[in-house]
Amino acid sequence: MNESRGTCVWANQVVVNRTVEYYSGRRGSIIIAPRGKMNIFFDMDYTIIEIDFGGLRPGVKEVFERLRAEGHTLYIWSGAGIRTEEVELLGLQDTVSGVFQKPWERYEKAVNDMLTRNEIPVLPDLVVDDTSAIVTALGGVVVQPYGVRIHNDHDMEQVYRIISEYASDGHSIDSAFRPKPPYAAHGG
Repeated sequence: MNESRGTCVWANQVVVNRTVEYYSGRRGSIIIAPRGKMNIFFDMDYTIIEIDFGGLRPGVKEVFERLRAEGHTLYIWSGAGIRTEEVELLGLQDTVSGVFQKPWERYEKAVNDMLTRNEIPVLPDLVVDDTSAIVTALGGVVVQPYGVRIHNDHDMEQVYRIISEYASDGHSIDSAFRPKPPYAAHGG
């Protein structure tokens, strides 16, 4: 393993300039994990709220506050559009840095296109979603869909633990974690 501060390329787009850990092999360099604070994108429906009544999943505010206090930047996005008013009604506006439309398909290309068009300010380092396809494509944490009146839900604590492990160790062994797909690292 090596460590270098440089320009990272993901899907042929320059996305960050930060210290990364990487492995150099025959096929190039693969980033293991970002070093430093992360940009984390949370889905709305069935991830942080129950869709039927709009109730906030247990632990969301507390986990958002802890992640922000640790220096991570949090965003909310939704496949149902930009939902700033709902974020404000839920009292999350002080814990997130932006609210955006979430892509529906071809996630890696879609987020790169969104970044190019200035529809999002950064690429996600991790996503948290109840849909495994987007988490597998971009890396992050898959949560169980939060449904009607689930009283014993502790998924946000699991999300916090996985994010903390990934931020410090570059990986998590939790089955809900999906690593970022490989992308190249170029020293700089």
